[in-house]
Amino acid sequence: MKRLLLLLRIGIYISLFVTICGSKVVAQNIGFGTATPQGTVHIKGKGDTTQLVIDADSLQTNARPLIRLRNAAGSDLLHIHSDAPFNVFMGFTAGRSNKVSVTAQQGLYNTFIGSNCGYYNSTGSFNTGIGRSSLYQNTSATNNTGLGYKALFSTTNGDDNTATGANAMLSNITGTSNVAMGMSSLYANNIGSYNVAVGGNSLFYNSTGSGNTAVGYSALHEQTYNNGGNQWLTGNTAIGNGALFYNNPTTAANGINNTALGNDAMHDNTTGYANTGIGASALSTNKTGYGNTAVGNGANVSLINTNKNTIIGASAAAYGSNNTVIGYNAYTSANNLAQLGSATTQFCGGYANWTNYASDRRIKTGVNEDVKGLDFIMRLRPVTYHLDVKAIHTLWGISVYGKDEDKMTAQMKADMDESIRLKEAIRVSGFIAQEVEAAAQQSGYDFDGIKKPENEKDHYGLTYETFVVPLVKAVQEQQKIIDEKQQQIAVLQQNKLHQQQQIDELKMRLDHIEKLLSSKGN
Repeated sequence: MKRLLLLLRIGIYISLFVTICGSKVVAQNIGFGTATPQGTVHIKGKGDTTQLVIDADSLQTNARPLIRLRNAAGSDLLHIHSDAPFNVFMGFTAGRSNKVSVTAQQGLYNTFIGSNCGYYNSTGSFNTGIGRSSLYQNTSATNNTGLGYKALFSTTNGDDNTATGANAMLSNITGTSNVAMGMSSLYANNIGSYNVAVGGNSLFYNSTGSGNTAVGYSALHEQTYNNGGNQWLTGNTAIGNGALFYNNPTTAANGINNTALGNDAMHDNTTGYANTGIGASALSTNKTGYGNTAVGNGANVSLINTNKNTIIGASAAAYGSNNTVIGYNAYTSANNLAQLGSATTQFCGGYANWTNYASDRRIKTGVNEDVKGLDFIMRLRPVTYHLDVKAIHTLWGISVYGKDEDKMTAQMKADMDESIRLKEAIRVSGFIAQEVEAAAQQSGYDFDGIKKPENEKDHYGLTYETFVVPLVKAVQEQQKIIDEKQQQIAVLQQNKLHQQQQIDELKMRLDHIEKLLSSKGN
């Protein structure tokens, strides 16, 4: 009887529970608001009202989240929690240490989603972390956004950073106002600020440098190679895969203020500074040179430490320093030269004469009238000839097709061959530089119209406008000779006239004598 009464009481309790809660137990499932629960617990909403409310206890802390999802073994998988209307924590131990203070405006407006995301954040505000261990060590920093596995992992109190990508800005501690987008971008940044890195591994090793911009995979990747950080890295801009890859300043005065735009632009630069490379592989081999500007695909210097060159044109190059090179495949082979066009350039011109500012009397010293004229000019041998373009490139030690021959199509090579053919077909009038040099030496003339080779790749050259000066001197010398001859002729003519007058006078006297003699004879 007692057992019967107990079963009846239990049945009544169950009926009341079902009636009050509107739930039914079906095959061990519990349904609230539904008679056919589709899961272990199934809540079917009813009306415009909150369907599930969980009230935290006054002793509730972030270390004990309101909702815990666990695996079959009872281990925690996911925590869902919030300690204020302004915060959202979702993930295993996410936001665990957050401390809210509305009065002090601390620990507010944070969103941490992902296991261990924002784990140590205490007073930091306005932070967003999405991804496992993103913003993990953040304590008091504000206005940071970390999206990706371990993004901004080590940041403690560096503000205003944005890191997107796995391991982006992983090592940052106090660096501020940085932007990193891409896997491991700004990976080693520690205290560097105002950097922008867009692309996987961009600015990878930067630790303390500031004010750099890197866009492209591995752009500015190795600028702190071998020393794990560089406080001098500043003012560099690299846009393109591998741009400024090896940049690595060793003092406050080098490896800075470089601009590289293009895949592998300034790729090998280590301590070179104040360089600008625009174009794929522009200035790619420069290492320590400074003050170079190269614009064009493959525009480059031929040595690793040449300085102050301006190179414009695809495959254009300078072998030396302080050169200006303009034109496709144009090339200089020494220092302090200006090269307009390549070996296949047929004409250079314009609508005005070239002006030499060195002609101003005010900027001249040691003026002497020792220019050789006829003695020099008469030793010259004018000739006609055809230029051997291939021989020029052989002397330079480069292909007639330039450094990127392996990348050229058959049509591109055919076009170059045609340019060479047209150039070599031109019959040129001029002198042979070595003969001009010999003529100057024989006449004792220090002639500046001869450019002598500076190295094994350089060649002789002549500045033909300089020949005007000895030609003018030769004309003056010739005119002097002519004037002297004319004076001599004038004297001879005067003497001849005087002699003729004397002869005429003698004839008159003879005639007079003959007449006298004739008259006496009669």
